[in-house]
Amino acid sequence: MNRDFIERVREAVDIVEYIGRYVNLKPSGKSYKGLCPFHQEKTPSFYVDPDKGVYHCFGCGASGNIFRFVMDIEGLSFREAVLKLAKEYGIEIPSSEVERKTSPVYAALQFAADYYHQLLMSPEGKDALKYLYTKRKIKSRSIANFKLGFAPPDGKSFVNRAISKNFDRATLMSAGLAKKTDSGVLIDYFRNRLIFPIFTPGGNIVAFGGRALSDENQPKYLNSPDSEIFKKGDILYGLYQAKSTIRMKGFAIVVEGYFDVIKMHEAGFSNAIAPMGTALTENQSLVLRRYTKNALLLYDGDEAGRKAVDRSIPILLKAGLNVTISLLPEGEDPDSIIDKFGPDTIKHFLDEAEDFIDYQYKNAERVKDSPAQFSEEIKGILKNIYSIPDAITRDVYVSRLSKLSGIPVESLRNQGLKFLDEPRINKKSNRVEVKLTADFIILANILNNRELIEIVAELFDEDDFSDSLSKELVRAIKKGLGYEEIMAEGSEILRVSVSEAILKAGNISQNYKLLEEKIRFWKYRKDYREARRRFEEAKKANNKEEMDYFLKRMSEIKKNLRGKGGLL
Repeated sequence: MNRDFIERVREAVDIVEYIGRYVNLKPSGKSYKGLCPFHQEKTPSFYVDPDKGVYHCFGCGASGNIFRFVMDIEGLSFREAVLKLAKEYGIEIPSSEVERKTSPVYAALQFAADYYHQLLMSPEGKDALKYLYTKRKIKSRSIANFKLGFAPPDGKSFVNRAISKNFDRATLMSAGLAKKTDSGVLIDYFRNRLIFPIFTPGGNIVAFGGRALSDENQPKYLNSPDSEIFKKGDILYGLYQAKSTIRMKGFAIVVEGYFDVIKMHEAGFSNAIAPMGTALTENQSLVLRRYTKNALLLYDGDEAGRKAVDRSIPILLKAGLNVTISLLPEGEDPDSIIDKFGPDTIKHFLDEAEDFIDYQYKNAERVKDSPAQFSEEIKGILKNIYSIPDAITRDVYVSRLSKLSGIPVESLRNQGLKFLDEPRINKKSNRVEVKLTADFIILANILNNRELIEIVAELFDEDDFSDSLSKELVRAIKKGLGYEEIMAEGSEILRVSVSEAILKAGNISQNYKLLEEKIRFWKYRKDYREARRRFEEAKKANNKEEMDYFLKRMSEIKKNLRGKGGLL
């Protein structure tokens, strides 16, 4: 997305006025404060700084710029948030973005969804419809709500219909709706399958899932291939239909399949969603985190289900989600439980959900008689605990694990710290604070200065910085990401840290000379480290001439370094 366009939109929006639509903001010095819209609180800890264009909650850590706020409050992608604000504030949208929004690929996918749905409801789809009604016990309202469809078995019906409506072959292939045979004939990608449209959280159809209607048609489930607009690891099935209830109820129920989601919604649990594919991904967890802090895993209790839970726990925890688990009887899933026993039984399993640490400790207890095995199980639990970004939450879980296991807190903490790259969140004044280095504060405050960012990207690598936050930020900068992209796509800990660094640093971002001087200091520091490394190599090789040269070089750099390191 064009950066000049993004900046025009950001400059046009009064962040206090916009956020004030959702939060009752009151002046507080140069900032405004109110009750955070992203978590329940009685004392205001949510601050908006109009000069810097950022918001930050000192309670839950929610932070970012106006685009991030719209993304999280409305459940939109970065691009969707920018376009929404541009339209609202009368900013002309570049032709490239208009073309992308009305891309023939999107149009083809919408056409396909309408075609498959109409076919399901026609005489040609009667067997598929009967399968849904009688065997799967799906109701008409769900067929409409999830826009279920039917792809006929002949392999050419959709392609022929789409071409007759002037969709070209390349578009149909790009959309994952058609493919070529070895002989070069274009055929339907989905054949003799129930069709499940895949929606983005904003309601656009970007792909399809297909369930085989005969045993000969393999694989049983077939998804659209990944494309420029669809990555299955980024999408959660049912989130478009579930997002309002997730926000209202305060948690999401994660199940495993399309039918599980649909039957849960029918049974009154319309906060159910499912990962696309076999395993939950980090990106899917980050998407879910926009809508809630709480995820309840409702999986089959068989070995595959247990393994899926074990894989999902650290991914969800790392994204900042609280995780509870409820395993169904082996061989059962929400779909089958609802059919056999009704919604009340599902409610029972939801009510019985365990916190992840209780769930995992029960598994560890089974091998308590074997010290070696028990130790490994405890280490596994600790590894999950120390994937949680919030240090206070980690401490709470360590204390609970100590009570459960009888192992002293200090022993657990010492082992757990080995799983941390660097402790980055500390307890202070009864709230969470991100520990920021002077290097990181400077890096964060040059993010909106293109000239200085380009210099940093050219001169430095992540290894030129010692703390992990600065390393992560430099990696992002070298990928060409600026402030807006980091607020949209960066990890939660990075977004929180950048926002705090900008809020805490006063007017540093406007002091070009100071920022330039700090970059010069980094360059001297890098040169000094390189000279010292070369001196040590020469010393090992007993090369006196090179030793003298690099010793002199180090002395020259030290003179330049003197007085330039204490700028903050």
